[in-house]
Amino acid sequence: MQIVKPKLNPIFIYVSSDLFTVDIFRNLDISEMDESLKQLTEFIKETLNGYFKSKNKEYDDFTERLRKDIYYPYKDKEAASQSEEIVFDKLAYLVEEKHHLLNKKMN
Repeated sequence: MQIVKPKLNPIFIYVSSDLFTVDIFRNLDISEMDESLKQLTEFIKETLNGYFKSKNKEYDDFTERLRKDIYYPYKDKEAASQSEEIVFDKLAYLVEEKHHLLNKKMN
C-alpha cells in the first residue's frame, strides 16, 4: 500500500546553539524590551517566511492552473464554504502529484 503524502507536512526545526536557549523562546513576549532580541526574532521570522513562500510557490502555481481548468467545480458556482474549496484544491494537488493529470493534459 502506498500512502500519498502532501508536501505540506509540518516541518520541525531543531537548533543546537549556545545563543538559543530555552529562555529566549519563553521570553519572546518581552522581546520588545531588548533591541538585539527583537532584531534576532525579526531575522528568524523573515528567513522562515521566505523559505516557506518559496516552498509554497509550487502549490500556488498548481492551484492557479487548476482554477483555470474548464472542469474546475467552483469556476461557475460558488463553493458551500471556503473550507470546501481549500480541501478540494489540496486533494487535487495530492492527486496531481501522484498521477500528473494536468501535466499530461497540457502536454
